[in-house]
Amino acid sequence: MALEGMHHELLGHLQAKRAEELLVGAWEKAWQGALMSPGSPLPCPECFLAGRASGLEPRRSVGKLGEARCANCRTVFVFSDG
Repeated sequence: MALEGMHHELLGHLQAKRAEELLVGAWEKAWQGALMSPGSPLPCPECFLAGRASGLEPRRSVGKLGEARCANCRTVFVFSDG
C-alpha cells in the first residue's frame, strides 16, 4: 500500500469537507501516531470529522490504484498506489 498516495487522498478528503485547520492538524497527528505504532489502524478522515475514532482496512489494489475502507462508516477511499 502506497502510504504517500493514501495520505494525499485522505488529507484531500478533509480539505474538501472544509475541515478546520485545528481538526486537520489533529488528524495529521493521529496519522503520524499510527505510522509510528506498527499494527495501529490508520485514522478514517470521515469518522474523524464526526468525532469518532475508527481505522482503515486495506483492500485490493487494481493496477496503480489502491483502496482502503473504514471499519466503522464503510467509506471507501481510492488512491494512487504507485
